[in-house]
Amino acid sequence: MRWILREKIEEFKKGVLKAGWFAEKMFKKAISSLIERNANLASEVVSDDDLMDQMEIEIHEKAMEILGIFTPIKMELKMVTTGIRIAEILESMGDRSARIAKNALELSKEPPLKPLIDIPKMADITSKMVKESLRMFADADAEKSFEICKQDAEVDELYERVKEDLLLYMMESPRYVKRALLLLEIANFIEEVADLATNIVEATVYMVKGDLYKCCHDDMVAFKKGGGILFESSD
Repeated sequence: MRWILREKIEEFKKGVLKAGWFAEKMFKKAISSLIERNANLASEVVSDDDLMDQMEIEIHEKAMEILGIFTPIKMELKMVTTGIRIAEILESMGDRSARIAKNALELSKEPPLKPLIDIPKMADITSKMVKESLRMFADADAEKSFEICKQDAEVDELYERVKEDLLLYMMESPRYVKRALLLLEIANFIEEVADLATNIVEATVYMVKGDLYKCCHDDMVAFKKGGGILFESSD
């Protein structure tokens, strides 16, 4: 019976990682549709959101089967519960990617407001964060948690820069407001995807270490169950 459970856990894990690959692909396609002003690509991403929702449902169903039939314990139980949490995070990433694509569709109907520099930088870092956070889960390894947390701080810094820049455009002329707001929303969605990547990191660290860690600014901080800082890195 144990070997059947191990096979089911491995199959479940592959399903989570497949959903992760799909979510990362959705995000990249959404950003490409913005940069390339490609309405067809943006429409694909919007359609992909339904597939992402279905993948989350399938992961939940597989998890319920494992929990109901095999009653896993210890690391196997942690793998399943963490996989459920990550599936929910990935579905949220898909939602953000679809919203980016919808805004890209609107922007493709308008003349470009300005050359896109910081938004693609935000997206590049965020895409790397998503990929590395999924690799952490795949390898059950918390080693890169601090690095990904620091990358999140870089995304936050770029977001503030984008926000200041677009606010200047909105103050300059009313005819810039719609496009600036659409771009600002996109930057906000990218920042949220980066935050969701840190949520995957936090879930994986809990799975591996059994302690609750949170990404705070550019650091990973562990908390006691009752609250209060247990550990903070000095890097």
